[in-house]
Amino acid sequence: MPADPEISPITLHSRTQVFENTVFRVFADHVSGGGMDVPRYLTVAPKGSAGDLVTGIAVLPMIDGRHGLIRVYRHALGRWLWEVPRGFVDAGESAEQAAARELLEETGYQVAAGDLEDLGAMAPEPGVIAGRVRLFGAPVDSTAGRQAVQPEIGHGSLAFLAFDELAQSIARGEIEDGCTLAIVLRVLLLRQAHGTAP
Repeated sequence: MPADPEISPITLHSRTQVFENTVFRVFADHVSGGGMDVPRYLTVAPKGSAGDLVTGIAVLPMIDGRHGLIRVYRHALGRWLWEVPRGFVDAGESAEQAAARELLEETGYQVAAGDLEDLGAMAPEPGVIAGRVRLFGAPVDSTAGRQAVQPEIGHGSLAFLAFDELAQSIARGEIEDGCTLAIVLRVLLLRQAHGTAP
């Protein structure tokens, strides 16, 4: 799309870091543009990147036409949701390597980075987060077994759902995570394009 000639570019005048942990830096940016001045614009910048602002990954494990989701309690929302395995890119990792690592850590299933299906990228909150999430499908071999999974705070069970079960979970509001919704949509669109949609 061409740039909107009515809107001037945003200029960053200064940046003040207000918080940092092992994954994020949070800034109050002084920005201006379009005749407006915002002295403390919130910007959240993940630390790791695989290039092109890809700071995270999300991966949908698939076995025999079923799709793996993890039941996760999200403290910030105070509720349980179903989500795809996802996480951040570590320093020196490619997006594919991060996806294979997160899949193993969160589900116990191992897949080679080269066997992942690239499903594009999404911006989880482009108004605030200076990062993009790369999306992958992961065909896993159920006969190969699973490794033990280290517990993560809030993580519950792993379930494999048929596409109609995914649709029902979305309709009931059990799937609200943007990465999960984006992957399900991308998989559905690919299947429609190949004539294999449910």
